Order: sequence, then C-alpha cells, then structure tokens
Amino acid sequence: MLAGLEWKLNPATPQAFLYQFLSLLKKDGHRDSVLQIICEVANYIIDVALLANSELKSARASSLALASVWIALNGVQTTVLAKTEIESFQEKIDALGLWKEEIQFATEEIGLVFHNQNASSCSSSICVGDLSFASLNEVRRSLDGQAIVYNDRHR
Repeated sequence: MLAGLEWKLNPATPQAFLYQFLSLLKKDGHRDSVLQIICEVANYIIDVALLANSELKSARASSLALASVWIALNGVQTTVLAKTEIESFQEKIDALGLWKEEIQFATEEIGLVFHNQNASSCSSSICVGDLSFASLNEVRRSLDGQAIVYNDRHR
C-alpha cells in the first residue's frame, strides 16, 4: 500500500527513541532544562559511539538510545534527579519488555568508546580515525557549566 502511494519512510533513529525514553522522566516544567542537558549528552554519546564502534550499527535504535540514556544519567546529582525517580524510570523501561541483552551489549560497547579515550594518543579527547571528539566530561562541562545537573566527581 505504501509503495502504491509512493511514500518514502525512513527507519526510526536512536534520537527518536531518546526523546521518548526521556519523556518517562519528565514530571514538572521546571525540569525541562535538566532533561535538555541529559538529552544533549545522550545524543552526543550516540553520535560518537556510532562513529567509533561499527558493531553498534547492527543494534536496534531503541537499544542504542536506552544505553546512551543510562550512560548520560550516570553522575546526575540526586538533588536534580532522585534515586527513586531513576528506579521508577527503570521500572517503566522494564515494563516495555525491551531487549535486555542487546541493551547491555550496547551499554558496554559505548562505555568502552568513552573509557578507552585515556589510552589513546589524543589525550583528553576521543579519536576516530583522523577525527577527534570532545571527551564526555568536556561535553558535560560545556552543557552544564554551573554543575547543576552533573556533580564534579563525573566531570
């Protein structure tokens, strides 16, 4: 039917899922700026991870998005996002029945991209071929300069 109508559809991207997953954390209007920072960090994680690790290209977009959210949530201050809110988020995600093994794989692979930056010759940045990207801590600092969302331990 879609071919007959000559509709052109693109597959869902990790970013499309990212916004949906983060909406599960949204409660109050005053938290929009906090979620925007977390979203930008997660978006950066997706972009760099896909460039740096070709194995991730075979993962589902939803798995990549959720893995990036988990990594982006690491280090968020409890004054901004309480532990109970993250646990509630986990329960909502579990209820969706997503592919836990694939999400775990994606989380581990993405984690390696960002943790291996210290072993590279690029010092504090992430190198992919001839390209150099800011470290995750640099991105967090640039997006959250006043340390409202992320604590100094993860900077």
